[in-house]
Amino acid sequence: MRRKAADEMSRDSDRSAGAGKKKQWRLNGRLILPLTLMYEEFLLRVASGLWVGTFAALMVNLGVGLILNLILLLIPEKYRYRVAVAMAGVDAFLFGLQYFLNNSYQVFMSMSDILAGGKGVITEFGGIIVDVIANGIFIIILFLLPPALMIIFRKRIHFSGKLKIWKIAALALSASVFLFAALMLQTSNENLKERYNEGYTFNDAVRGFGLSKAVWLDLKYAVVGVPESLPIVIEAKAFSGGGFGAAPSFYGRNEMDVDLDALIASSSGDVKAVHEYVKSRTPSNKNAYTGLFKGKNLILITAEAFAKEVIDEQRTPTLWRMAN
Repeated sequence: MRRKAADEMSRDSDRSAGAGKKKQWRLNGRLILPLTLMYEEFLLRVASGLWVGTFAALMVNLGVGLILNLILLLIPEKYRYRVAVAMAGVDAFLFGLQYFLNNSYQVFMSMSDILAGGKGVITEFGGIIVDVIANGIFIIILFLLPPALMIIFRKRIHFSGKLKIWKIAALALSASVFLFAALMLQTSNENLKERYNEGYTFNDAVRGFGLSKAVWLDLKYAVVGVPESLPIVIEAKAFSGGGFGAAPSFYGRNEMDVDLDALIASSSGDVKAVHEYVKSRTPSNKNAYTGLFKGKNLILITAEAFAKEVIDEQRTPTLWRMAN
């Protein structure tokens, strides 16, 4: 009887200990990078007021995240967590940087543009960095949230799994499907298709395709060059009568016949840096109105702001009316 009672007490103790021990949740590390990229892209677009093309941009980031997972599989298991945190941190920095550049200058800039403009962009942006951080601390926290959560919940995230051919094939196939589907969605729109090829600029690519695709296009065109458009001849009658006839959506670029290579070779210092910067820039696109006033007595003034000290109601009445 005593032995039976002892056995029952032991079983009751085991059951109560098992009931008290809760099963901890764990997150598969292969979900981290795709979710991080999609989150960062969505946050950038919402914070910047970009809605057109958001779905396709998220699909691109999903595909890129799967490719990053494929890279993680090739890394020894004990290093995967650290590499994943580093990748998430770089993503947060790049997306956050583009948000603040667009917020400050109303334009997204590639790293080559930032470095080429070097002294101007970096120095000016560095001068307002304290104000940027003070006014944008909340959005900074949001961009840094994924890597921060990875560090906080480190013990709940696992990257275990041996390198197997079927895993590599599955990740590669899934990434290809998402990237191809996004490409079809993006190039089905004629305006976006133009930005993808001869009408490419990094700023337009970010707005139309998302940051991840823009970075890829920037790297691609840095190697092979931006495709040149075919010369387009617009008949004079297209502008007759004050109206415009049907014309292609791309009219070429605003380019001058200047030998920048010769200017770079013959200059030095800041002047040379300016020439190098101008050469690195992609010319803006022409449109149906380009050249409309050629030969006319027209003065065009582009002004960012007006200083009241140099505007007078009698001497500069037009500027005075514009400013007041």
